[in-house]
Amino acid sequence: MKAIRKGKEFYEKCKEDKTFKVLASPDDRVRMKLVHVDQESLVTGHAATVVDTGLEDCAAFAYYQASRENRRNMKKDGLSQLVEKKISDHSQYYITT
Repeated sequence: MKAIRKGKEFYEKCKEDKTFKVLASPDDRVRMKLVHVDQESLVTGHAATVVDTGLEDCAAFAYYQASRENRRNMKKDGLSQLVEKKISDHSQYYITT
């Protein structure tokens, strides 16, 4: 839970930070930006969109994200961890390292 709390605090800092660079997104429905939080040299990417779909599709996506097959493929792609946190009925955080 500590990692989730730190991730949420970091996300809030990113949202509030006005020193960001807007990125061109290949999908016009997704807003993307790069953020240097607290003037660090590390850059964090932030993407936001609105999903207009039914409950079944959202549940299927969450099920796939948590699947063993997806976890194996993530490791092949160089991702070591996926943390998923439900914030509300309308928001979720997906944090990868």
